[in-house]
Amino acid sequence: MYNVPRRLSSGLGREESVDVRYRTPVVAFACLLAAAFLLATCGVGPPAVPHPVAGRDDCRSCHEAGRGDASRFPQDHRSRGNSGCDDCHFLERR
Repeated sequence: MYNVPRRLSSGLGREESVDVRYRTPVVAFACLLAAAFLLATCGVGPPAVPHPVAGRDDCRSCHEAGRGDASRFPQDHRSRGNSGCDDCHFLERR
């Protein structure tokens, strides 16, 4: 609707023409990339599986009761079955 580019002063005595319509999506995309990078590098997300899974097909057998060193399921995991564990939790690389 408005095709008039705005003129921005860089403070160095020159003016740059910037179309406002393109600035907002570029800034939003840069913010999303930064957030994705931080989430990937800061360890935010589901914990990795720190043990071998060969022969351990039933995650619930240990994690439901917290048997041994196994952590207990969070409340929101109680109704989930074994088939979806590896959708979020990946094997820890050593």
